[in-house]
Amino acid sequence: MVDKFQTPEETVQNEGNKIIRLFVYGTLLKGNSKHEKFLSGARFAGYFIADGFQLYDFGSYPLIIQNEIDKIRGEMYIVDSDILEKLDISEEKANLFTRKLIRVINDNEEVQEAYVYVYNKDVSNSVKVSSDSQPSAAKRNDYVWYAAYGSNLIYERLIIYIKGGLCKFNGVTYGGCRNKSLPKDTRPVTIPYKMYYGNERSPWGSGGISFLDTLSRGQALGRMYLITEEQFEDISKQEGHEEEWYNQSLSLGEYNGVEIVTITNKNERPYHNPCDNYLGVLRMGIKETYPDMSDFEVMKYLVECGTEKR
Repeated sequence: MVDKFQTPEETVQNEGNKIIRLFVYGTLLKGNSKHEKFLSGARFAGYFIADGFQLYDFGSYPLIIQNEIDKIRGEMYIVDSDILEKLDISEEKANLFTRKLIRVINDNEEVQEAYVYVYNKDVSNSVKVSSDSQPSAAKRNDYVWYAAYGSNLIYERLIIYIKGGLCKFNGVTYGGCRNKSLPKDTRPVTIPYKMYYGNERSPWGSGGISFLDTLSRGQALGRMYLITEEQFEDISKQEGHEEEWYNQSLSLGEYNGVEIVTITNKNERPYHNPCDNYLGVLRMGIKETYPDMSDFEVMKYLVECGTEKR
């Protein structure tokens, strides 16, 4: 469990801007009827569970009410006041739903405070939906394109994150994903940010590793893998969610209707040249992904990524 629960007001003090969290469970879920209309401009913040609620099937839409023992699974989004105002008008019409502030928890036992729309009419003619049958559970098996730009350019290296075991490239043992199925597809991708080398040390030894400079436009050579959302979560955890590692997920658009996502640090990490072993792995990964690039072109790219002030 996290050491201290943070309210939205405390988050304001820490990050300097107001964060509004919204927990959704029905037609607002990704891929459902109202998502694009209301949440296309919102940031996905993960899967969460709300205890003390029961989900009902009302026919044209699902709804929830508060109770003592049940729970619902859903998605968390970071929204702005304009999105929230539009949702209030839509969800509270005819006095059917009331927006409430509740506590939700994710798989890492991180507790957050979020708004949710709760039904406030009689549900005696509605059908209960068990937690195992809730729509949000299936979303975890949807696919994403994971765009790698560092050591995971090497297919064999990425598979260690999925299958688990000892990585021959850095001598570290990884636990693997819960779902150990291989990627459905893989292909090159250009990431619209410049890559740089950050941190003083890593599992690769002394020297920096790859991050993205999200404040500057550029082109990072990447390779994307078609994997499940759950696998993407597990790979991200193994890369490290701590302050100095990969604590931010980025959406890079879509390919063939599937979202492209990657990870980096939300803040700029201190610049350090990479060690020879890590640089060799990057070189190997680029040659594997972009076989038509010459050795000179590969080294030119890697040297340009090492420019300290981007």
